[in-house]
Amino acid sequence: MKAYQGNSRSITLWLSLVLGVMLLSGCFSKKPPEPPKPAKLELAVIAAADLNPDATGRASPLVVRIYALRSLTEFEKADFFALYEKDEQILAADLAKREEFVLKPGETITQPREYAPDVQFIAVMGAYRDVERSTWRASTKIAPGASGVLSLKAEQKALSVTVEDEAEKD
Repeated sequence: MKAYQGNSRSITLWLSLVLGVMLLSGCFSKKPPEPPKPAKLELAVIAAADLNPDATGRASPLVVRIYALRSLTEFEKADFFALYEKDEQILAADLAKREEFVLKPGETITQPREYAPDVQFIAVMGAYRDVERSTWRASTKIAPGASGVLSLKAEQKALSVTVEDEAEKD
């Protein structure tokens, strides 16, 4: 009976040691990483006074689309008319968010925007009257958790988009 008690004690001691080591190792392990944060940007749109001139040179409104994308591949491959008519089908796998508005010559817009952490690019397109001689698309990369200004400029015959990320300045 004494041999059995010795084995029981050594098993109990061994299990206690293993359990203690496991508990201590849990205390020293790293915290799981925080999930990525959404990008929170202030959209600042500026339209030139001579925006999108018609045949007589008179400024005209411009249809603008903003896309939040996971990848730029399909956006950059598509021609204007395919993208304008079937953007949601063409960009389906990459598209996180789409918005469209009409921008008037000389207009400025400032509004907050939030983009999911998986969004890596903001792409824009404009339906210029003279699409063949216009820079009708532009894009910029954004980081998860970015905060700052998303600047969209609509010039006479060209779009541009940039992000000034305040988080990168720190």
